[in-house]
Amino acid sequence: MFRSILSFFFASCGILALLVTGYILFHHIAFVIQPTVVLLSALENGTQTPGAHMILKDGVADYQNAYVVNNIEDSSKINYVYFPIISRFHPEFSALQFAANAYGGLLNLPQNSGYGIQNFKVLVRDYSPTLAHEIPKGLHLFTEKEVHYLGNGQSLPIFDQQLLAQRFRGIDFSRVMVMEIGRSSPQFLYAVLFACISIFCFLANILVFPHKRIFKRRQYYHGLGMKNPLRKDYDQLPID
Repeated sequence: MFRSILSFFFASCGILALLVTGYILFHHIAFVIQPTVVLLSALENGTQTPGAHMILKDGVADYQNAYVVNNIEDSSKINYVYFPIISRFHPEFSALQFAANAYGGLLNLPQNSGYGIQNFKVLVRDYSPTLAHEIPKGLHLFTEKEVHYLGNGQSLPIFDQQLLAQRFRGIDFSRVMVMEIGRSSPQFLYAVLFACISIFCFLANILVFPHKRIFKRRQYYHGLGMKNPLRKDYDQLPID
């Protein structure tokens, strides 16, 4: 009786985990295949994010003010990089264009020249660079950038917030939207986890369920022509 209950428990957990895996994969596929195109200027003007997966259009990425978070175990490697982005309709973009014309382009702005983005609504966390030389220099215009929305700045680790507050004076994390690029969707990792749980439960069910006992009963009934197995004394009949 106990083994049957345990078998039912593992089977139920396995089916439930399998359903959760399918649900997560379904949303993950939709998450990957159907990003929503959004003008960066619309987000700056207060438009709500239409979903977790977006393509931001027409902006400027400020790598000159990028903040690097290094790997704790190996300081030569980078965990991720933060940098602000603004639309081409942002008030600061006109000043950047004026400076760029003087220096021959946004990429030619000298480092630590004071030109950069300070009042921004969107902050990007980029996992793509792993070494310092892989981080782009200066300011870059982009036509579109595919991102994953994480939440506002208050969702960031406290340590990151403290360091970013030193880099960007007066930053209000409650008003800053954080986007992420260069990293696999965590939904896929959850799907793999639940798939492993499902496989474990089904394997445990096979090991626990008393298949051998059922097989012997069926063999005795069909082989020796026993009477109806629904008799009350069926469990007391010999099986060997």
